[in-house]
Amino acid sequence: MTTEVSTRIRYRLLFIHFIRNWNLYDDDDELNLSDQLLSTRVFMVTLSLALFLILSFTAVIPQTRAITVDSPSVSDFENIANRYPDAFTCRCSQISFPYKEFFSFNPQFHQVCSSNLISEEWVSSLFNVTTSNYYPLDFRLTASAQFQVLSALCRIVRNIVYDALNEFSTTIFVSPRALSRTVFDTYTDTLVDQFNKTTLENFRILNGFISSIIDESHFISALRTNFYTRSVPGSDNYTTFSAVYPQKVNLTQSSFTSSETCRCDQTSNCIYPAGIYNQSKAIIPNEAFSNDASLLFVVPGFQVGCVPQNALLQSTLECFYNQS
Repeated sequence: MTTEVSTRIRYRLLFIHFIRNWNLYDDDDELNLSDQLLSTRVFMVTLSLALFLILSFTAVIPQTRAITVDSPSVSDFENIANRYPDAFTCRCSQISFPYKEFFSFNPQFHQVCSSNLISEEWVSSLFNVTTSNYYPLDFRLTASAQFQVLSALCRIVRNIVYDALNEFSTTIFVSPRALSRTVFDTYTDTLVDQFNKTTLENFRILNGFISSIIDESHFISALRTNFYTRSVPGSDNYTTFSAVYPQKVNLTQSSFTSSETCRCDQTSNCIYPAGIYNQSKAIIPNEAFSNDASLLFVVPGFQVGCVPQNALLQSTLECFYNQS
């Protein structure tokens, strides 16, 4: 027993002696022995403290383990994705497929495009051989042409929408990893919103292209809504005059005439509320069409103007709806 105690004390003394005399410097160093021993102790204390902090910090940080789930169900996939949104990955067995696999569209068009208002029977009923004799502000003058335009616009819109849908449906979706429901919903909402904007913009571009052709070419309407001709007395020549529409007219006062006008040789967007007039009235060159030509009533929401297309696009068709 005494021998074991002596051995233990001897080892302890040796350890203390080692610590007290532990020197990391060489004998030929410029520092004296006491400074070398002090520097060694400071270094070892600092090193021990740094190691302690590193080990403590490492112990606090959560450890990540890779867990593989083969062929998870939809509910398992969503639960894991919601619980570990940043660390979760799921490779797809098929990385690409067309949009038609998860998109289904049922486009709804304005009810006027499926009504009798665009039928040939309705359009034909609005036209007769004396149509061109009506006053330019009279609804009956341009009604047939405007409903022909309306029918054409319905066909064009249908074609644009269905062509866009066919192109969209064949677009390939590519993703090497499965997406969470939140990410997928956000992605699809963005796609649909972009599709709607692009399709609408395509129609606007086409309509703008047609309007620009009409403006640049200065086509003369047979209905005399934008230009009309007069023969020069005593010769075989004809002179062309621009139609001039009044602006900002209060139709509740049939005798009121505005001094502001809009000329069709400057823009094809001149419009005026359509009405039914009791009689025809002669067109005076370079003068605005007068609203004093025995106006019977105004056709609600309908416009007349230089070009039937532009006037129609600024009409509301409210007169064909039952508001009661």
